[in-house]
Amino acid sequence: MAACLLGWLFVGLVIGRAAEQTPPASAAVKPAAVVNGVDITEAELAAACLERYGSVVVGTLINKAIIQQAIASQNISVTAADVDDEIDGMSRRFKVSREQWLALIERERGVSEQQYRSDIVWPMIALRRLARGSIDPTDQQLEEQFQNQFGPTVKARIIVQRTAAEAAAVRAEAIAQPDDFSRLAREKSVDVGSASVGGWVQPIRKFAGSPAFEEAAFALAKGEISNVIQVADQFIVIKCEGHLPAAGIELADVRDQLADALREKQSREFSTKVFSQLQEAATIENVLNDSTSRAASPEVAALVNGQPIPISEVREVCVERYGRDVLEMLITQVLLNQALSRQQLAVNQADVDAEVTRAAETLGFRTPDGQPDIEAWLKHVSQEQKQPVRHYIDDIVRPTVALKKLIG
Repeated sequence: MAACLLGWLFVGLVIGRAAEQTPPASAAVKPAAVVNGVDITEAELAAACLERYGSVVVGTLINKAIIQQAIASQNISVTAADVDDEIDGMSRRFKVSREQWLALIERERGVSEQQYRSDIVWPMIALRRLARGSIDPTDQQLEEQFQNQFGPTVKARIIVQRTAAEAAAVRAEAIAQPDDFSRLAREKSVDVGSASVGGWVQPIRKFAGSPAFEEAAFALAKGEISNVIQVADQFIVIKCEGHLPAAGIELADVRDQLADALREKQSREFSTKVFSQLQEAATIENVLNDSTSRAASPEVAALVNGQPIPISEVREVCVERYGRDVLEMLITQVLLNQALSRQQLAVNQADVDAEVTRAAETLGFRTPDGQPDIEAWLKHVSQEQKQPVRHYIDDIVRPTVALKKLIG
């Protein structure tokens, strides 16, 4: 019924940008929506977005500024093409198209493509490149990477079991009938991928995973069957089908290539550490979240190592990301107020308090003596929504009470 009432309230609503025919106006007077003759200006929309989401957005912009300053100091750049390549690579890894990947991100994480590019992918690439600059692979790491990519390998079949006893039993069968190893793998191995092809796996390389597994494989002669090897929670039996020689390439010829690959791999692991170090070293003043500083510097949202982030930038990002939802909320408030006025109804503080109490009680927030725990409930709401309590009251509680009064 509430949905029907809201639909009725929208009769006569004019919503959207100011009409194309009207001359340009400043944001202070230009309407973002007109609700039954009542303007909601772009300035009002921007202010509402900033109030509700400014503290979240300014934190994101501070982090980005820290990274931007760091890459600038090291002459590192991250281009739009770099971001595109990264997105393409991620979509390929998950075996979906680029469009499907971006749609998945928006659906599952509520992040638009622009926000994903700006707040997630760009910083990720930048931090990896910053991390790469501090990584110098050791000779041992280079040798291991060389052996992994260009060294000898073992052709093998495997049978995987869940317990040591099961693996020992299937090994005994394989020892008795070595030529039946392929059949045993198909019938008894719990590793579906290799079982379907008679136990065959990709040639086993050195320094690829479990040292015990690799050592056992390389110790076998062609036709031999290994003891049971435990790898994590699996128990494996290997049959050697032959050895393949090294690629015949010298380490010196591929040293730079291997070093780059190692830096890229390790940079993914160290980027979080690099960012923590940058944060610790940065001098940050969050003006927006400090009422005293904000009054003294109303045009500045934050200072990062002395470099300002303008409040206008924060406001613009807030509107870009949250403007549609906030405008819908403002429209609903105006519609409800108009409907209340027509019926000579009002929402008073007692109504608000009663609704908050009802919500706390319904959702199980109670004091030790069984009374509704209003303080705990409001604290939970503020932390969950990352907004001041007053916005919960204005955006959720008052509209709920208004609808109840209108429905009767």
